[in-house]
Amino acid sequence: MAVDAGPGLVLVHGAAHTSVCWAPTITELGRQAPDLEVTAVDLPGRRGVPGDLRTATLDDYADAVVDQINAAGLGEVVLAVHSMSGLLAPGVAARLGSERMGSYGYSGCPVPDSRLGVHSSGETSRSKRDRRLSRW
Repeated sequence: MAVDAGPGLVLVHGAAHTSVCWAPTITELGRQAPDLEVTAVDLPGRRGVPGDLRTATLDDYADAVVDQINAAGLGEVVLAVHSMSGLLAPGVAARLGSERMGSYGYSGCPVPDSRLGVHSSGETSRSKRDRRLSRW
């Protein structure tokens, strides 16, 4: 009888990186949890993933992450998202559905005001820090 290894871990880099930024993390996870399946994906316009950084949308990014998860043959996954890729986690989860999306963890991610678009000017009564994040 096969033992279920559990969900695979998918690492998604931030705006200024590629999947290579996860190399030390993958090495350490391999040492500490050798049975854990870890996959680092690239966002569009990086390391051969089609896309134009000038015109790519959050939907394009989420689609690319899901495409790479599917290409890796992963079933249930846990997402670890960094920086800008935190904005993608809900879209990736929606595309994968509850059967495949285990959970996700954020690291250094902006959380825009839900009343504003990602590219909003951020003019609300919130603090200066919150306004900066909503503009980003």
